[in-house]
Amino acid sequence: MLRFWRRPNALDSISAKPPKRARIWKEENAGAITDLNAFIDAEGVPLAEYRKF
Repeated sequence: MLRFWRRPNALDSISAKPPKRARIWKEENAGAITDLNAFIDAEGVPLAEYRKF
């Protein structure tokens, strides 16, 4: 029987639901994420003038 090796696809490891650890981290850090987004909205991206893209 012939078996062919298949290159793993980046999408193979993505599931429909994020892992529990990621969900918990996001919930615990929701306030910091909101604060950072508000800062970026008000002040812009830090050091943006040095970005090459």
